[in-house]
Order: sequence, then structure tokens, then C-alpha cells
Amino acid sequence: MHILTRTIVTITALSLLQGAAMSQEASRLSFAGHDWRVTAQAAEVTTHDGRDALALTGGRVWTDDLTFTDGVISFDVAYQEETIFVGASWRTDAAGEFMEDIYFRGHLNEKPDAMQYTPEVNGLSAWQIFSDDNAGGPVSQQFGAWNTVRIVVEGDMADIYFNSDTPVLHVPDLKTDRGAGGIALRSTGVNSGTAYYSNLVVRPLAAG
Repeated sequence: MHILTRTIVTITALSLLQGAAMSQEASRLSFAGHDWRVTAQAAEVTTHDGRDALALTGGRVWTDDLTFTDGVISFDVAYQEETIFVGASWRTDAAGEFMEDIYFRGHLNEKPDAMQYTPEVNGLSAWQIFSDDNAGGPVSQQFGAWNTVRIVVEGDMADIYFNSDTPVLHVPDLKTDRGAGGIALRSTGVNSGTAYYSNLVVRPLAAG
């Protein structure tokens, strides 16, 4: 191998190593008092509409510092009207292959399938076979403004609130049968924009 060729190979290898190191450094962030692992095109803590917020594009962030069993996950989320899927997962495993998932379709406002519950098993979402009233329904989304979401999980059931004081969806049978795990936030979709998360609170169920 010529000296010039060896030099180019060495520089390329160093560049790849440096790029991997930078990617690892950028793959974690702190938000709302928790440490998050990033598997997304972009994720950063910023200010949106006068609030501290997580700006998330093209993927998910995962907590690595809490174990969620039963409890309440609440947050505000803002996004535009487009083909975007925003929401949260709970009782996730470390590899991100098993979880309970709820998301809202930004392009189907007030349609019967604007909201979707699905389990994910072995990294595969089963949303196609969850289409009854226990897995989806209409919601009225506010675009370019904050939407308030609350997920109340108790045992094998979950109630979903969306800009409401009463549940917009009751899931009577969570399908993965996982009793505990982490949580994740998502903003996915082909060429989708950014979702902004704010006021995230994770807490146990109230006594009584």
C-alpha cells in the first residue's frame, strides 16, 4: 500500500472513530429531571412558546433512570398539522423492543383513527390489528399550540386523556403483560416536523 493511500485510510478511520464518539456524546440528554437516551434524527432541550421544552424530530427518547409500574404520565405537546405521530410509551424494556404505546396522528384530526393504542413486541408495532373502540378514536388536536396529555396506568388497564377532564380512551387489557419498565416519548413520520414536549411529570397513583 502506498504511503498516501495508507494516510488516507488512517485519516478516514480516525474520522469515523471521532464521528462515532461524537454520536455517542450526542445520544443522551437531560430533560424534566430525567436522563434520556436518544434514538432520533434530532433531540435537544430548547425554549418553545415561552417554555422549557424538548424538541424531538424523527424518533424517540427513552428514560434510563426510572422504573415505571402503575402511575401517571402527563405532558404538554405542540406540533403542526402534518403526517406526524406523537405520544408516549411505558413499561419499555432496555432494548426498546417491548412496550405499551399511545400516539396521536397529526394528519387525521378528529377522524376515528386520530388516536392509536398498540403494544410493541420484538420491536414490531401491532397497530393494524388494534382498531376497535378499546384501541383508538377521535381527538381534537390543537396545531401550533399546546395539547395536554395524561396517561393513567393501573395494572392491566390505562386511561388516556387528551385536552380533557375525562378519558378519551380506556384500554381494558394492556397486551404486553409487562409489569414495569421505562418510558419513552416519540415524534415519528415520513419527513415529519418537530414535536415539542413540555411539563412532563411522572408520578405514582394517588393513594385511595
